[in-house]
Amino acid sequence: MKKLGIENILLICGAFLFFAILAITLIITSPKGADDGDDDTGYAAYVELGEYKDLPLDIAPMDVADSDVDAVFQELIDSRGDGFTDDANGVADAGDIVYLYYEIDGTGETSFAEGILGENALPEGFDAAVTGLKPGESVVVPAPDGSGADCTITINNIRMPAEINDEYVASLGIGDITTVDGLKQNIRTYLEEEQAASLETQKKDRLLEMCYEGCTFKDIPDELVEPFREVLRGYLDRLVASYSESSDAPVTADDILKETYEHDGISSVDEYLEMYGLHSARVYAMCEKIARNEGIKVEDIDVYSYAAQDWHDETGGDIPFSEYMADKDLAVYVRSALLDAVTDYLYESSDGKAAG
Repeated sequence: MKKLGIENILLICGAFLFFAILAITLIITSPKGADDGDDDTGYAAYVELGEYKDLPLDIAPMDVADSDVDAVFQELIDSRGDGFTDDANGVADAGDIVYLYYEIDGTGETSFAEGILGENALPEGFDAAVTGLKPGESVVVPAPDGSGADCTITINNIRMPAEINDEYVASLGIGDITTVDGLKQNIRTYLEEEQAASLETQKKDRLLEMCYEGCTFKDIPDELVEPFREVLRGYLDRLVASYSESSDAPVTADDILKETYEHDGISSVDEYLEMYGLHSARVYAMCEKIARNEGIKVEDIDVYSYAAQDWHDETGGDIPFSEYMADKDLAVYVRSALLDAVTDYLYESSDGKAAG
C-alpha cells in the first residue's frame, strides 16, 4: 500500500476534502505510534527483538548502460508511429516496414501482411523473397501454408526508418528538449532515478527481512492475527474481481495464487491466509516494538493519506470519502503508516543507505 503525499491528496480529494480530512483528524489529537502501553501489551508483547540498528547491508547499485538508454529512446520513437517515412521510389531493405498482399493459387483469396524486414514478422520465406523489390512489383514463392501451391506476393508500400535528428526530436514537443543528445540525457536521468528508487526499495525490504530473522516470536493470539488475514482476503477479492472483469473466463483466488502455492508448498486459500496472516502480524509486532523503543510516531495526516489512496484506487473518487470510510477499519491504515515509518527509520539508521 503506497502512501500519497500531501500534494497528491490535494489533487485527488480537492481542497474541500482536504480540509474535511483535517477536521476529522482534529478528533484524534495525538500522533500515533505503537499501541499505547508498555512493551508487555499489544502486538509488541509477542516479540523479542534482535539487532536492528546499524545493520550491515551491501546491495550494489547498477549503472544505467548506453544500451538501456538507446532501447528506451527507440521504444519512444516506435510508440509514436512516425519513426518511418514513405519510400515509394526505393527498394525493400532490412529495417524497412513492408506492406504487401499475397494470393495463393487456387484459393481466390487475397491476404495482407506488414512487418519490418529482418524481424521475421512476415509469413515464412517472405522476407528474403521481397528484399530488393519496389512498390508495385511482384514475386512468386511457394505458399507459406506448405500446400506446394504457388503464392504471388505484391509490394504495396515501403516505409523506411526516418532520420532521427535534432529537428525530429524538436518536433516531438517534449518540454524544452530539442536535440537527440538532450532527449537521451533526459532518458538517462529518468532511468537513474527509477534505478535509485528500486535500489532503495530493495534495501528497505532486505532490512525488514534481516530484522525479522533476528527476532524471537511468541504465539500471537488468533484474534490479533485475524485483522491481517482480513486485509489479505480483501486484497484477494479485489484481485479476483479485477481479473474476472478483464478475462473471458472466470478467475479464482486459486488461479491468482498458483505460483505462490508452488513456491511455498501450500495448496489452498486458507493455508495462504494462515501463513501470510501470521507473517504479517509478526512483522507488525516487530515494528510496533521498534517504534516504542525509538519513539516513532505517525501523524494523522499520514494515516488518512493511506486511506485516501485506497479510496482513489477503488472508487476513482465516485463516492464521497466519508462514505467510503464508513465501514473501514482505521487501524489498518495506522498499521500501514507505522510499518513505513519504522522501515524508513531502519533505512536511515543502517549503513545500507551509505553503501548505495
